[in-house]
Amino acid sequence: LPLEITLGPLGTTRFEWMLKMEHSVNMHREMGTPESEMEEVRRMFVETNSWLLVVTIVVSIVHLLFDCLAFKNDISFWRDLQTT
Repeated sequence: LPLEITLGPLGTTRFEWMLKMEHSVNMHREMGTPESEMEEVRRMFVETNSWLLVVTIVVSIVHLLFDCLAFKNDISFWRDLQTT
């Protein structure tokens, strides 16, 4: 079996992201989160295409924005409703 090992520099952004993830894992460990759940989150980030994660985050943000706007309109509707 041929084995190939490639070494390269780690980008600053990726390094900071890795530090933040490790800090988050340590915080969850202190709060008592089971190790199996933390491994599942790690696996999700490692195995999922980064573009898919970005698209999911963007869609979630847009969905949250629409939810807030709909809630604002609901409040405005009920506030302006005149009872007879």
